[in-house]
Amino acid sequence: MKTLLHHKSKDLYFKGVSEWTKQVDAAFDFRMAERAVRFVRDANLPRTEMELILAFDSPGFNVAIPVDQRFESRPSQGP
Repeated sequence: MKTLLHHKSKDLYFKGVSEWTKQVDAAFDFRMAERAVRFVRDANLPRTEMELILAFDSPGFNVAIPVDQRFESRPSQGP
């Protein structure tokens, strides 16, 4: 399984710094959802336009997960 970042309105996958592709096979594999979400935040990408794609060998099993408020940083709670 690969963890990809997809720009919904442009239908492009993140490939590298300032580089996007239409080809799923050429997309960068973040390997972990947390890394992809952190990248969206740190690069100031438009969160509402981004989604994670959990990509499997058979595209029919791919899962799209919107990068929404569930992924916002939460302040740590003290004791």
